[in-house]
Amino acid sequence: MTKTISHELPDFIGIGAMRCGTTWITDQLRSHPEIYVPEHYKEIHFFDRYFDEGVDWYVANFSAKAAHQKAGEFTPYYLRDEQALKRMAQTCPDAKLIVSIRNPVERAFSHYIFLKNRHDITSSFYETLFDERFDLLRTGLYGSQIQTCLRYYPQEKIHVVLFEEIKAEPEKVMTALYEFLGVDSHYIPQTLAHKSNAKHGVKSMILARGLRKSKQLIRPFISGREQLMKLGFFKFGKFLNRLNATPVEKETMDQQSIEYLKQYYKNDFLLLKSMLGSRVSHWE
Repeated sequence: MTKTISHELPDFIGIGAMRCGTTWITDQLRSHPEIYVPEHYKEIHFFDRYFDEGVDWYVANFSAKAAHQKAGEFTPYYLRDEQALKRMAQTCPDAKLIVSIRNPVERAFSHYIFLKNRHDITSSFYETLFDERFDLLRTGLYGSQIQTCLRYYPQEKIHVVLFEEIKAEPEKVMTALYEFLGVDSHYIPQTLAHKSNAKHGVKSMILARGLRKSKQLIRPFISGREQLMKLGFFKFGKFLNRLNATPVEKETMDQQSIEYLKQYYKNDFLLLKSMLGSRVSHWE
């Protein structure tokens, strides 16, 4: 890969976990005048999918950043991919990392509902837990994942956000995060009370998958994305997604799944608690 001077690289990288408020956090970061996150793309997936494109390709994603802004992205898959973390440490050793987590039992169920509403699965929650295509179980092993992060980054470079804290005290969460990133921590986003990535189903599975696929296909072509942005491609896509959305019925977890998940996460939770202490004690 070609050499790139360090100040062109992102100042921060959100690394996970999925269904733990990462879209909400990204929305609050993007609203801050001193922060730049690529418009329409919070997840760049450089360190897991597009690493062969080279560092210059990665840096080009932040080309619209103003001189006074700190740049970053949020790809939730990075947290559970050690190869991605290793590449990240080699490429962006000075970056600050943001980790967002929630009760792993609730996270797994939220992940399942997300997949079900998109018509990606028809299985029960318990059956889906063991479907390796979706990684519902491993995604919630935060203790071991954060421990892996600490092999590559010092503790002071890693900021952990709890989903429950977002719900209880969103302003306090963002004040602390802004302080961590070194921007004006007195800034209060107008979108604090907004729900991001809210649950919804889809009317047409074909349309939903087509929109996702089209976005994935153009992701590697940065200059092409900028032209499509000017033409209103992304706004039109959001409009179609809204038209295709449908309300969903509330579901609850079955007891068999709850008991299995509690046992599955037992040891990892103890490891996480040794790092975060009382912040996660209410998960017991």
